[in-house]
Amino acid sequence: SSRVAERFVREHAEWVQETAEKQIRERAKARQQSFESGAMFSVLGDVRQLIVKLESGRVRSRFKEVGDVVEVVVANYDGVRDVIERWYRERAQRYFEQRVAHYEGLLRVKVEKLVVSGARTQWGSCMRNKGRVSLQWRLAQAPQYIVDHVIVHELMHLKVSGHNKQFWSGVQEFCPEYNQCRKWLRENGKALYW
Repeated sequence: SSRVAERFVREHAEWVQETAEKQIRERAKARQQSFESGAMFSVLGDVRQLIVKLESGRVRSRFKEVGDVVEVVVANYDGVRDVIERWYRERAQRYFEQRVAHYEGLLRVKVEKLVVSGARTQWGSCMRNKGRVSLQWRLAQAPQYIVDHVIVHELMHLKVSGHNKQFWSGVQEFCPEYNQCRKWLRENGKALYW
């Protein structure tokens, strides 16, 4: 009832105010990514500049990465965002495969299937019984050490279920700065969504 709601708000006014202010700060921090020529994109700790070339009548859009530039050719600006996502997915796939192979040896685990996902609620997941690891493509916008942390986290789940002391000890062995990585994702993760 409205009376119960009013009482809750009065009794928890400080918490309600702090939560509302935090959400406002997070929304303000969220990056409004431009998809016009000259826009800058972060990829695995580096920065690339977007160059958009318009070709009216073009049916298939394409991208090409040359040095510090990502050139996108589209029929109109409406298609740029999708092409940039494809570029990130391709970069993510290559990097994830390389780093998963590296950590498989160190952790003595085997990934049967690596999936680059578009999940909206988690950076990665692991299906231990199938040896399947999913990693979110948006991670390719983060520095490499953050991506490596998520990879170690998910591969450790191939050895240990849940997030118990043994799990975190294993993560720490291969990613000693895991607490800083988790903090970075909490503070900057929302900006990777556009």
